[in-house]
Amino acid sequence: MVKELVIAIVLGALLGFGATGTYFALSHKNSTPATQKEPSSEIQSDQTNSSDNSTTESSDITQTADQVVVSAPENETFVNQSTVTVKGTAPPNSFILIVTPINSYQTTATESGNFETDVQLEAGANFISVNSIDSQNNQSEAVILVTYTTAQI
Repeated sequence: MVKELVIAIVLGALLGFGATGTYFALSHKNSTPATQKEPSSEIQSDQTNSSDNSTTESSDITQTADQVVVSAPENETFVNQSTVTVKGTAPPNSFILIVTPINSYQTTATESGNFETDVQLEAGANFISVNSIDSQNNQSEAVILVTYTTAQI
């Protein structure tokens, strides 16, 4: 009886750890390349077009003009409230889609390119994906990590 109980516990633990490890590996694999591909391709295109003695500041401005930038909350922030306001800039009048582990939110950037939306967080780590689609169907994505905790730090 004890032998069967020990075997059941060991097999259950192995199955649970295997499923959890697979989930985290797949979710990390799916979120990492999307955020790394886009900036690297834009940086390469800016480097090839920078044969005219322009400064790095002007290339940075050009680089962020057509993409979504999240200004609040900052990446890797700890918060103690279940609701945060996601603010940022995107191409003017673009469609904004914000995806959290709990829900998806839609909004539109203003004529000046600003957007702001309140989103719900689940306890623990929350990857927040902010996508913009402008009138010419150009797409841009920014992903930030916000951790919701009730612990006193």
